[in-house]
Amino acid sequence: MSTLDVILEKIHLRHDPRWSARGVCVACVLELMDREDVSIVRKSAALADVLELLKIAGVVRGVIQQDKRVCLHFICTLMKMLNSVEDPAVLEQIIQVLVQLLLDLKEEHFVQYVLDELQTQLYKVGGGKRFPHLTFLGKLVDAVSFLAQMLTTTHLCVLECMCESMLNPDEVLKSAVCYVFRGVWASEAALQSLPHTLRERVCVLLLHTLTHACSLQLTINCLGLLLLMLRRGEMVCFLMNQKHNPPSEHEEESQCTELSNQHCSLPLILKRLFLGGDECVQVVSVRCVSAVLTHSPSQYCVPFIQADLPEFLFERLSSNNEVLLWSVYSCLLLLCEDAAFFSQCHSIYGIVSLVRSLKAILKLSNLEVQKKGLQLLTAILERQPTSVRLFPTVPGFVCIAEVVQEAVTSSCLRVATQAARAATALFRLHHQSSPIHFGELKRIVEALTSRCAELPSHITSQRRVGRGVCY
Repeated sequence: MSTLDVILEKIHLRHDPRWSARGVCVACVLELMDREDVSIVRKSAALADVLELLKIAGVVRGVIQQDKRVCLHFICTLMKMLNSVEDPAVLEQIIQVLVQLLLDLKEEHFVQYVLDELQTQLYKVGGGKRFPHLTFLGKLVDAVSFLAQMLTTTHLCVLECMCESMLNPDEVLKSAVCYVFRGVWASEAALQSLPHTLRERVCVLLLHTLTHACSLQLTINCLGLLLLMLRRGEMVCFLMNQKHNPPSEHEEESQCTELSNQHCSLPLILKRLFLGGDECVQVVSVRCVSAVLTHSPSQYCVPFIQADLPEFLFERLSSNNEVLLWSVYSCLLLLCEDAAFFSQCHSIYGIVSLVRSLKAILKLSNLEVQKKGLQLLTAILERQPTSVRLFPTVPGFVCIAEVVQEAVTSSCLRVATQAARAATALFRLHHQSSPIHFGELKRIVEALTSRCAELPSHITSQRRVGRGVCY
């Protein structure tokens, strides 16, 4: 750690020793930050020293709390620097010092003071100049557990400014806004005190932003916020009923009208994102679909099926990304609960992709993905209407029989058990090829018999008395 009394030797001598700790003079730091004639390089060096000192719990607090006016002055000076400093690295230092200082002080009234200052500064500056303040606020929401609730109770004006910033074309700014809102939606206490109208306004702005987002960071932050929104049934209902989103405030009308020229229903937004090339975005967008369907498959499946989402989900089963595969399996498992999934022939078009995917994942070590894929196969086999053949040709039936047979022989009992359920569904008469392929059926039965013989005796005895297997 460098010593600031060396850097500021001309002014350090007049400072009381009580303002120094471990080679850092807090009074020197304050004077340094206040002076306009000092280079940003020197200020950055001072901030680095303060950050090092803040790593030692209570040291800075012990010095700075000797006079609360000094403490408030230091916080205020740093926050004003958010307006004047342009160097991103130094801005990051300022934000880190502010966050760590507030955590070290452990007093709510300092946080309240910071929110008051943020509110004032957000009103004074506009557009992209709000970015440092919103970045700071986002990190502070992460660090201070009660801050989100303070925003929704005593500082709604800050949230209003954030809504205004969501209409700014600067995607970096909008990404910072979404990050702060994510912190608000992550807090149950904050959500309970968030006005209903403001909650819906943020939902509408999020749909507009997702519709027009270009940058990866903005898209990911939007999806992170959307996932949190979709945990609540009333939010799902509101978002799914938004097709063309009218502005809720007169002052936003012209901008919102311009943004709402395109259709921006949630199913189409998520479909478009899923069709993008980034696998991270694909995973989160599929999980958003699943989050919607979890609330009520019977109510929400049809819009996604009508958007032909199942077709594109089956296509992505060619991926070797295990997280994406698990997410797609889970989503298709929910979608196939609706009759429209089968009436629109998605099961017939997708079964080849599913079997090919299962054949590949059975060679991998991820047992949860294997089990989820077999669950989907079982569900399709069980729910496929008897009037429509799933395997019109012998090769199609042979391929799925081979996959089921291989899965039955899995060393994992949970995978083998799920494969046995798939075999039970596959044995149904309307799934048999014409002529019936007895050779494949025999091999599956032999694999099942062999697998049962390998089970521990206590498990088979439990099965005989009807207690079942405990997984």
